[in-house]
Amino acid sequence: MAADDSESRRLIGQLLVAAALAADPARAARMDHGMSGDLVFRLETAPPLYGKIGGGSRVSQAELGREIAVLAWLKGKALVPRLVWSGWVDGRLAMFTAVVDGAPLHELGEVESEASAIAAIQALAALHALPTKGCPFDERLDVKLAEAERRVAAGEVREDDLDADRAGLADRYQDLALFVRSGARNFPDLPVRALLAAHYPLAALDEAKLDFYRLLDEFY
Repeated sequence: MAADDSESRRLIGQLLVAAALAADPARAARMDHGMSGDLVFRLETAPPLYGKIGGGSRVSQAELGREIAVLAWLKGKALVPRLVWSGWVDGRLAMFTAVVDGAPLHELGEVESEASAIAAIQALAALHALPTKGCPFDERLDVKLAEAERRVAAGEVREDDLDADRAGLADRYQDLALFVRSGARNFPDLPVRALLAAHYPLAALDEAKLDFYRLLDEFY
């Protein structure tokens, strides 16, 4: 979808100036998948780039700041998008990342979905196998529960905006639960649990933990 509203064009134009990129804001393609509240778009530059401008809320700004830090820390450690530029635009955090070859799982057809899901599972396994020493991002359960409690008390949990991806020291089920949920939503006929059992190095799936971390994610 073209970024055709004036406010989006204004913000994208300011971001292009800040990042010293020559491109037409009106040609930015909005990315509407997901519910972060951020302004996300794609530019067909050389190379193509994804841009993201944080939403106006404190939570949105904090999440994007953390995403920028995670991408910088994972550089050279995992296959993650290359951070091209980050900074402030009109009082909001923003960034550009290089487009990674491939297609999002939700855009694939049924024929391609199984092979792509297996590749995603293998990527998760590789990410979970990274050494934890020196990782500055703590997403362990006590931290997650404290943040969830703070968000509820502050009225920052929205029933129509309940999705976020976070990386750091955490139980692997935090990722596995969201993978199962997304797989079931995008490809109802895909045997996501069976694929995890076959391709993820885990003796057996803990259904109670899958349910728990799906519920916990509702606070983010």
